[in-house]
Amino acid sequence: MFAKERADSRSGTDAFEGSSGRISWDIQLETVFSSTDGVASGTTTFTSATGGFTGQLGNIVSIDARGVYEIKTVTSDTSVVLDGSPASGTALKFKVIESEQVAFEWLRVNAPAEYVASSGTSYKPQSINVTPSEAGGGILVGEVIYAQIKPLQFTFQTGGGSEKIDYSRARQHQYDVAGKDGASFAPDFKSAINVTKTSIEGVTIKSAQFQFKITKSWAPGIPVDSYGTRDELSSHDSEAEGYRFLSTNGDGSAGAGPILYVMGPLTGGGDWHPMVHVAGEIDGQYIADLEGMTPSYNNAPFTILVGGIWMHFLTGELLFEGTDGGMMVDNRFELTYSFSVSRNIETTDEESWRSVGEIVVDEKRGWDLLWVYSEEDEDATTHTQTRTPRAVYVEKVYRSTDFSDLRLEE
Repeated sequence: MFAKERADSRSGTDAFEGSSGRISWDIQLETVFSSTDGVASGTTTFTSATGGFTGQLGNIVSIDARGVYEIKTVTSDTSVVLDGSPASGTALKFKVIESEQVAFEWLRVNAPAEYVASSGTSYKPQSINVTPSEAGGGILVGEVIYAQIKPLQFTFQTGGGSEKIDYSRARQHQYDVAGKDGASFAPDFKSAINVTKTSIEGVTIKSAQFQFKITKSWAPGIPVDSYGTRDELSSHDSEAEGYRFLSTNGDGSAGAGPILYVMGPLTGGGDWHPMVHVAGEIDGQYIADLEGMTPSYNNAPFTILVGGIWMHFLTGELLFEGTDGGMMVDNRFELTYSFSVSRNIETTDEESWRSVGEIVVDEKRGWDLLWVYSEEDEDATTHTQTRTPRAVYVEKVYRSTDFSDLRLEE
């Protein structure tokens, strides 16, 4: 992690036109330390009696007359493993230099989170590139690509829903030949609706249904020159600086997701680094995540803030139904996210409780399923066959996922 502020030769070269633009900086990598007692043995091991290698993982060792290498492993304060094998020698003059990854990190942290052009148009970061400067001397050009991002758009509707119910919330009245609500010859069906001799038919009623859609504009993803598994990465070691390779299995470990690698500026080839990108950019992994989340409900309380309006949903109340959209003419993506709301039955809110006959349900997540087991019974007064609820079950039928993965807050 780059730990100190840099005001070094940062130039505000900017050019914003249409849907995208860029800001560039000159960045001077620093020498961490240097020495004249380096020892190389023709292998990847490099040592120095003076030491100082602790904490230098990923940094660069520049050895006079031997070349430039990346530190892959810090064995001890006096010994490291490099990404190449310098020719044997002793009393070698060398220096340890910050890697360009430090420049990536500095740009990621320090680049403006928003750029407002003179026209008043707002742009947000899309990606970061670091390349050697023509000036040489270890100076890099750091470039942050910005894209014009529209604010979130929000539409909603309430009502228009329907629901089939088998039991009422409460019986209001009953009538028979004896009149209204008196000593009755009507069997007690325990609030069941449209009961026949063999079943409970229930009824379909209007229900409150809150549905909404959020449309978000995304910057286009980073172009890829080629792709394959992590093992195939080395076959592209001779490619030019800036070449991008998508490893479909990430770092090669079990279950790893795709990683986009970019060729760095070091001589000798094979100078691969994970591509650094920032919020607001869409890629194939994100679309795959959307597919995997459709449909699902929120696995934790979730708050959405759109245009000063906030909506809060308890765990299980918000169902993500899916996304539609595509790429626009300016290479931006516009995606519309669809949601439906079903409020929870909470133990702390008696108004939300649900009665099923004489059974009271006081806890249910909104998008879990409630079903009733009933048995044939006989009404003691009328000797009529009825069906009496014996048990109520609440079942999880949708997956629950982390809605922060939708990245709607960016």
